[in-house]
Amino acid sequence: MKRVFIIHGWTTTNQQDWIPWAVKETTKKGYTVIAPLMPDTNYPMIEAWVQKMAEVVGVVQPTDIFIGHSLGCQAILRYLETQPEHTKFDKLILVAGAQHLSREALPLPEDEGIFAPWRNTPINFEKIRKMAKKVVALFSNDDPWVLFEDNAPIYKEKLGAEIILLNNKGHFMETNGGVTKLPEILQYL
Repeated sequence: MKRVFIIHGWTTTNQQDWIPWAVKETTKKGYTVIAPLMPDTNYPMIEAWVQKMAEVVGVVQPTDIFIGHSLGCQAILRYLETQPEHTKFDKLILVAGAQHLSREALPLPEDEGIFAPWRNTPINFEKIRKMAKKVVALFSNDDPWVLFEDNAPIYKEKLGAEIILLNNKGHFMETNGGVTKLPEILQYL
């Protein structure tokens, strides 16, 4: 059975925004869906999030689909780069993937400190690109935190991602964009 892993972002949980809807809809389509609560979501650390992914994924399967939101996209990428070179998986769907965040997203000095390791620690994109059958990156034209022009080119150039720009979805959150459903991801399963 195909597995789908859905990884939420910084300061959110697996019970917020469009994630519960996505779990329900992908389960209805016959997938085994795992959407873990990531550790210490207000103060995310790379090692802890990668370790959590290792616990829930086990061995990456060729039919696996990974869906991330915001910092969850980076967690997936950082986990995948730890896998053996020969690893293959089906799809990677990145929703508002946060390689860079706007100043508005980091209003407090402590926010910059939390995000700095995520921004400054390199990712082996080329290794991940070879593993993925398909990569899709969704962005919103009015996301105040993950700006399209700062992030989309990274995924297009380094992962060969198909870039989708949606209108008026904010940061794909209920509180920032009013997003509680994201049917656009279903067409890429």
